Amino acid sequence: MILEDDLIDDEPPVMKQMVDIFRQYQCSILGVQEVPRELTHQYGIVRSTPLEEDLEQVSGIVEKPKPADAPSTQAVVGRYILTPRIFHHLAKVQAGAGGDIQLTDGIAALMHDKKSSPIASRASAMTAARNWAI
Repeated sequence: MILEDDLIDDEPPVMKQMVDIFRQYQCSILGVQEVPRELTHQYGIVRSTPLEEDLEQVSGIVEKPKPADAPSTQAVVGRYILTPRIFHHLAKVQAGAGGDIQLTDGIAALMHDKKSSPIASRASAMTAARNWAI
């Protein structure tokens, strides 16, 4: 899944990198990027531990936390490979403000499944489209 909030220019392309990681680990993969702490309120932010170079095992995710409350500065940048197990969790998520079901809540629930616990892959070059004056 790709959300258009952020444009990522990377070589090889970030989705190819993520597919390669998925083939190796067979679990959900989240694209993340380091952001300034003062921008954490604009992103889902992950808590993670190093797995290998440019890969982190995700242990928590918070949607748009205040900078003081953010568990890290690793932001989810709208690139996901999600296993079908996400639908099981999304079906159980309570709708939040505006009646929306948050994907972040479903991803957070994946962390309780040993086989489905997500891995974060760092994108190396990102341009935030949300900051553009178009």
